[in-house]
Amino acid sequence: PVVQDGKLVGVITQTDILRAFIDMMGILTATSRIDVVLGNNPGSFKKALQIINDSGGDIVNVGVKPQMTSDRTYYFRLSPCKTGPIKSALEKEGFQVVDAVD
Repeated sequence: PVVQDGKLVGVITQTDILRAFIDMMGILTATSRIDVVLGNNPGSFKKALQIINDSGGDIVNVGVKPQMTSDRTYYFRLSPCKTGPIKSALEKEGFQVVDAVD
């Protein structure tokens, strides 16, 4: 329930929460994506972020695939762009790019 001055003024539903999540993740907007395997080195995430940024990628959000291994796959959702230069820059620095979608 949403209450203002002690009075019910609305109700937040499951649909409202789902819509907020979808909007926050940018799922229904045009985006590019690049999936990168990062090792267990604490600095690898920061380094990948810097490479993506320096290569012209504008990160909308980041997700990670849950895995039981030390190497995790991170999904970088980007504002629409050509992912080829970003992929090349990441691979040049030793990162494994699993997928890149313009």
